[in-house]
Amino acid sequence: MIDHQNSNPENRLDWSFAMDNVDQDEELLREVLDAFLIEGPQKLDEAKKAMADGDAVTLQRAAHTIKGALRIFGEPDVMQTAENLEMAGKNEQFEQTPELYERLSTELTETLAEINRMVNSPNGLGKT
Repeated sequence: MIDHQNSNPENRLDWSFAMDNVDQDEELLREVLDAFLIEGPQKLDEAKKAMADGDAVTLQRAAHTIKGALRIFGEPDVMQTAENLEMAGKNEQFEQTPELYERLSTELTETLAEINRMVNSPNGLGKT
């Protein structure tokens, strides 16, 4: 069962907000989380390759997908970083992308670790 309180100071994500976004459907939230645990790192890899290839369209799309997926969790800081990387891709400002990518990579790694903790918690989804 989801703990609707975001009382753990280690939590980056607003689990109550996430549950609201899936109409309190814990099974659906678990499916979304499982999908993001796979797709998040894939899209980050796509962004890294796009930067190396100078592929602005793929960079923009990968960052946009990450940003969109994070909306369900109410994680504005990581969403902002993803949006900044998306805009750098859109505007072909590759000189900004290494710093933005590194920041997004760090923030997303922390977010994915929290999701993984929550999904695998012995106390149930959303409890640490």
